[in-house]
Amino acid sequence: MKYVIYIRVSDIKQEEGTSPDTQLVDCIAFVGRHKFVVVTDTSKGGIPIARRKKLKEALDLLDKGDILLAARADRISRKMETLAVIKHLVREQGASIQTIDGSIKPESEDAMALAFEVMAGLFAQIEVMNLGKRIRRCHKEKRELGEAYGFVPYGFKRKGAR
Repeated sequence: MKYVIYIRVSDIKQEEGTSPDTQLVDCIAFVGRHKFVVVTDTSKGGIPIARRKKLKEALDLLDKGDILLAARADRISRKMETLAVIKHLVREQGASIQTIDGSIKPESEDAMALAFEVMAGLFAQIEVMNLGKRIRRCHKEKRELGEAYGFVPYGFKRKGAR
């Protein structure tokens, strides 16, 4: 049995606590002396499973009895239905998913573990919904203040930038 450690960030400069380095350190401490491989996914958030190449790479590394390990459930997916599909793909390979924070445990008959997993998924889904609102509000405030935001095309510089 081995762990396939899946590190996921949508922005390489992600805040402390969910940064790639923090996730990796926490996951390695969790697996102890077990064998493991690491797959780091820094692709943009919200893309379909079919386009998540690093997720596919992690799934391809799983053998029967292996565990796909992430720091938290939302590092695998914030959408409950997407997470359910990923769980199904993992189960088809005879492997299981686990998170360090316990929001996903290996297949269990424990009703409380299932309830906790569903609640963690629900809160992740709420975060997705609120994230879009916060981004739109931030963009509106920047427009009202006349501040620049967004992507600067290659070869151009933002006025006042170094």
